[in-house]
Amino acid sequence: MQSSGIFQESQSPSRNIARLVNTLRRGAYKSLAGSLGLEDEWVVIRILCLLPFLDDPGREIEKIHDLISELRVYAYQLRVVVEAVGHCRCNEALAFLRDLASDKSRAEQFGDAWINAVAAVDNREARDVLLSFVDPELPGMPAEAKE
Repeated sequence: MQSSGIFQESQSPSRNIARLVNTLRRGAYKSLAGSLGLEDEWVVIRILCLLPFLDDPGREIEKIHDLISELRVYAYQLRVVVEAVGHCRCNEALAFLRDLASDKSRAEQFGDAWINAVAAVDNREARDVLLSFVDPELPGMPAEAKE
């Protein structure tokens, strides 16, 4: 049996997700007010969670960064996305997480999700970032992000 539509058997999962992302970029999931509607929020967040686990995690994390801005996703909506990025453990994950946390008001809305994500990256640099909150001599987050 051959399926039709976005989930054709002959296509890779990465390709199908890429088509969904392109649909998002065209504005299919934007509400009239310019931000996500409740029905759309769940779908968009789940798509963002999948992106870091596709063929090129670094490129997909870049897409997440762009989509967060384009779709006006609020920080509290990103908790599961932040954790997903940490669990992908690619080299670009920590830079993305640090960038998100550089805005103190946004970082506060992540709660423990951001800390869990950085811990999940589990490399020397990630451990230094976490330890920098208690040892200011270690490289980590900028001082204003720690306050």
